[in-house]
Amino acid sequence: MKASPRFAASLVALLLGTLGASTGCVEPDQAVEPAAVSQVTTSTDGMVVAAQPLAAQVGADILARGGNAADAAVATAFAVSVVEPTMNSIGGRTQVLVRTPDGAAYGIDATTQAPATYDPDTAPQAGYGYPTVGVPGALAGLAKLHAEHGSLPWAELVAPAVALARDGFSMLPGEALRQGFAADQIREFEGSRAHFLKEDGSPYQAGDLFVQEDLAQTLEAIADGGPSVFYEGHLAEAMVADLSANGAAVTMESLRDYEALDSRIVRGSYRGLELVGTDIPASGAVTIGILHMLENFDMASMSPEAWASVMGQAIAKGFEFRAMLGTEEGAQTFTDKTWASERAAEIVVPVDASGGMAQRTSPEVTRLAAASQREHDWDGRTWGA
Repeated sequence: MKASPRFAASLVALLLGTLGASTGCVEPDQAVEPAAVSQVTTSTDGMVVAAQPLAAQVGADILARGGNAADAAVATAFAVSVVEPTMNSIGGRTQVLVRTPDGAAYGIDATTQAPATYDPDTAPQAGYGYPTVGVPGALAGLAKLHAEHGSLPWAELVAPAVALARDGFSMLPGEALRQGFAADQIREFEGSRAHFLKEDGSPYQAGDLFVQEDLAQTLEAIADGGPSVFYEGHLAEAMVADLSANGAAVTMESLRDYEALDSRIVRGSYRGLELVGTDIPASGAVTIGILHMLENFDMASMSPEAWASVMGQAIAKGFEFRAMLGTEEGAQTFTDKTWASERAAEIVVPVDASGGMAQRTSPEVTRLAAASQREHDWDGRTWGA
């Protein structure tokens, strides 16, 4: 494969849950209503967490049918591409962190890649639209996850997403809001107008039935033909024809040569809890470095304002030094507790005149997680970053 730069995505996930996220437990006959989903739930057999309840339920149903966590993650990701297309899609990118029953960790890097022929000095420059399109990695990453860790047939994992696209679903407020914000840009292109706007040119609203027949056909082709139909088959040919006609750099060769790679695993600990993540282009090492800094403070005793100030300073320092990552040596430095202690010494805990803590006032990706109790004897001591 020709060497090509990869577009890096960065977001620190300090909290191992997303406010407002939906959780699907392995109870396939129980309907999931967004307003009724609790922020805290338990399951003895497995759990799937996603930001959209329909996607979480798809993964939970896969677990209930005997699939493992990798199967549930793949099915949930496909469902997310249908019900939250502004957050991720088969045209996007993904990073995967896997913990196997023996406690080993593996990572998959399926980042968007610039074609080998891309020349930033001569290519059209834009903030969005065709010139910004790179070779998508999400589908290759999901295929690698399935090939290396999955158990159920590929087509069975894609099928729920096909049904959601073909039958439609009631759009949630968050997705409607994001599409509404981008409505002016959506109107600029024939394809986005056709798929994301109503016939009168207005964006979909919360509660509207959102049907995506063309996406259903695309997913059906991927279910039947596997990822190769997307990277070198008739879907690839159709994409390249449209992209090349509108100024994008993606070629048939760049699609065919794309490969999801193994990620470098990084490790650390926070107050006795093990931290496991993946290095660049994900932010696992950044997250671990930040938590190592915060371990030097009694965070529980701080006022909310002081807590936010220390947290903000640690995050800022983490991203200030992020450029050192991407190499084994850089990752080792960033996750070293001595290095973190030195950075923590530079953080100022605000105090007021009386000696007390002063009051100070002090984001776009989607996440999902799937775990099967059949595979893991969880001891509550392992975190993913």
